[in-house]
Amino acid sequence: MPDATFTVVNPTLGRSIVPQDSESSSSSPQNMENQVYLPGWKTQYLSQPIQPNATLKHDSDLFFGLGSCPYKSADESDLEDNNGERFLRYYMTLLRSWCLPKEVKMMKRLIKDGALVVSGTILKVNEAYLRRGKLSPTQLEDVSIAFEMHLFSQMVNDARSSSVVSRAPAGKRVSRSVRFLEDLIIKGVQEARSLTRRHFIHLTRQLILVAKVTYTKLLQDFDVIEPCDRCVFDKRLNLNDRMEVMALIQWLLKGMGPLNKAGADSVSAEDSFTNFFNINNAAIEARVQNYAD
Repeated sequence: MPDATFTVVNPTLGRSIVPQDSESSSSSPQNMENQVYLPGWKTQYLSQPIQPNATLKHDSDLFFGLGSCPYKSADESDLEDNNGERFLRYYMTLLRSWCLPKEVKMMKRLIKDGALVVSGTILKVNEAYLRRGKLSPTQLEDVSIAFEMHLFSQMVNDARSSSVVSRAPAGKRVSRSVRFLEDLIIKGVQEARSLTRRHFIHLTRQLILVAKVTYTKLLQDFDVIEPCDRCVFDKRLNLNDRMEVMALIQWLLKGMGPLNKAGADSVSAEDSFTNFFNINNAAIEARVQNYAD
């Protein structure tokens, strides 16, 4: 296996910039044009030195957004305004991208241009775009981002109970956010296969970017919690999360063959990932250790 290169990139679900003034950002997102990079995911806004179980602070939430805005709770009443800004604000808050004017503006443009369609309490990718024989680079980018938001809003609406303990295929516990991401990516592969074979590669590339952003942020979290001798559970969960996300990356890069073969429609994406994870468990673990050293 050639090495996967992990760089901080910017798919919709994982923006890597934050406002310089996180205190003022919560009240004035429109004024935050100056933004800086703040590393980490669940450790981004935690005080130092880190305390045991600190990274579990939001593990009861369905998904801790990969954006870099300060955390705040989403207001479900915003979903009642399904033709207005409040509707979009709900999802951008869950993603922690609510304070990034350019991201909000981009989503509004996709809705206005028709790439994203408001349907009930979800955002759906316009399937007419996917049926087109050829798309320009800009159209491909737009439809890939729209597909991402389509998956995210569906996953949020179909969320499983918060009492479920999330576990990876190997049986080890992973954080709820990583399990959500795993389900989103598997669902994305399955839906991309059914919606469009022509643009399948482009849509899965976007999912690879999301997974790589997640891995980078998890590795940055590990750097923060590693000096904490008492953070035993945080470290174990972080390792399990990195194993899971690394498996997703490698599966997306190298495990799509069985799904793309003629007559493979009966093969589910979930079974494909589980089989890939189990067969390549040792190699995935070695790769994770290499990135941590």
